Amino acid sequence: MKDKIKKILDNEWVQSFLFILPVAVMIVSLLGISVNIIGTFINDVQSEKGYEFYFEKYCTIKNNEPKICVEAKTVEAFNSTLLSQKQMQEIKEFVKNYLEEERIKEENKMQELKNRIQNYKIDE
Repeated sequence: MKDKIKKILDNEWVQSFLFILPVAVMIVSLLGISVNIIGTFINDVQSEKGYEFYFEKYCTIKNNEPKICVEAKTVEAFNSTLLSQKQMQEIKEFVKNYLEEERIKEENKMQELKNRIQNYKIDE
């Protein structure tokens, strides 16, 4: 039995196959990892909203009262390059915080309603 196995392993094509197999596994693994990394990056980019989104939300939240919102309306094709990076970051943080506060308020209202419903006594 050992002789048969040794004879099979001594074949040139078996030797080549045994050499190529780990290399192929490594290449496929690297491709899989690369596809995963690229897919994650694309998802992150798609989920990240641009500064224009935050600027529009900022002006909506503030009812277009800040001077920056009024002036932006006079400029056609407004884009975030008209503002400094610091200004846009501040606007982005403001909007994120505002939206988070609103989400928390809604959660509190829902919890209050759930508590009220649970406190109701069912008529017998």
